[in-house]
Amino acid sequence: MTEKLYYTDGQIKDFTAKVVSCSQNEKGAFEIVLDRTAFFTGGGGQKCDLGMIGGAEVTEVREQEGGGILHTCTAGFEPGTSVDCSIDWDTRFHRMQNHSGEHIVSGFVHRLFGYENVGFHMGSEDITIDFSGPLTREDLEKIETLANQAVWENREIRILFPSSEELENYDYRSKLELTEDVRLVEIDGVDLCACCAPHVGKTGEIGAIKILDAINYKGGTRVHLLCGYDAMMDYRARHNMERETAASLSVKQNELGTAVSKLSSELENKKHELARANLRISELLAGQYAPAANICAFADLDQNALRNLVNINADKAELLSAGFAGNDKDGYRYIIASRSLDLRKLTKTLNQGIGGQGGGRPEMIEGKAFSSKETIEAFIMNFTGETI
Repeated sequence: MTEKLYYTDGQIKDFTAKVVSCSQNEKGAFEIVLDRTAFFTGGGGQKCDLGMIGGAEVTEVREQEGGGILHTCTAGFEPGTSVDCSIDWDTRFHRMQNHSGEHIVSGFVHRLFGYENVGFHMGSEDITIDFSGPLTREDLEKIETLANQAVWENREIRILFPSSEELENYDYRSKLELTEDVRLVEIDGVDLCACCAPHVGKTGEIGAIKILDAINYKGGTRVHLLCGYDAMMDYRARHNMERETAASLSVKQNELGTAVSKLSSELENKKHELARANLRISELLAGQYAPAANICAFADLDQNALRNLVNINADKAELLSAGFAGNDKDGYRYIIASRSLDLRKLTKTLNQGIGGQGGGRPEMIEGKAFSSKETIEAFIMNFTGETI
């Protein structure tokens, strides 16, 4: 059985241990069991630690049946060898900041609303916590404030190993029914939770807790948050983006919201102006086409204006009025109308002729064509109304 140093002290960065066993797996990596380790095996939503053992890189850590902890490494050592070990402390500390912060948030949600933490994942971008009930934006802001106050107060985080008899007197959070060998993480005055992962020693080490977003999820609430260093880096990235955006709009950062709102309004007005211009252009283009059996128009128009062009030309065409917008490389948006044919019955024939996909009503079909302009135009102009 490997002594779990991280179980009692999450602050250990470097340690010395003896190799109990070492073997090579089918992939050529070495699997080493030590007599003691500060490498966390992973669990409780937190990934395993990585680092170095005797100069060899640790790529995975997992627990075996019987209590031995297996370290997968890039090199091996003879049993009995004393090795100097070090964990990747920066990564571990960031994870502890986030995990301890999650306990604080979950603790306050449980205290204030009685909801359970039913899911926790520490991803590469943020932390997600799934709570068993609904939380409003105002609820989350209150929780965030209380959580950060607990950080500022630099409260103690203690690890407890109560006996089975003592456990009956504790009111603690747990996803499982536990009766023995229970490890509790206590955050003074905030939370008491069964957990196997290492944590910071005091809440002040967490630095900051920021709830990023929340969505309704399976009848409850999924909360996204970051803590400590990760929260700082997220804020820095957002601040830089805000600063660059404000500079591009030639406004102060505190005026960015107003500037974006104004720009959005102006953009919407321009869209309406462009739509009106497109409609006018479609009317002018339609005037260039004389009555014929089939009319095929290629024009750089939005969908509404293209439809208008096709409709105007449909009154002049005996069989088909077709409009296409796009290019040979990316394909063409198409609209085809007829005053005399049931296009729904002809959809397969038309799509095959222009390399298209689409459909619609008896009087009009729409879709995307992927043949060349030359092929499309030749097919439409020679179309007789017959099906394949």
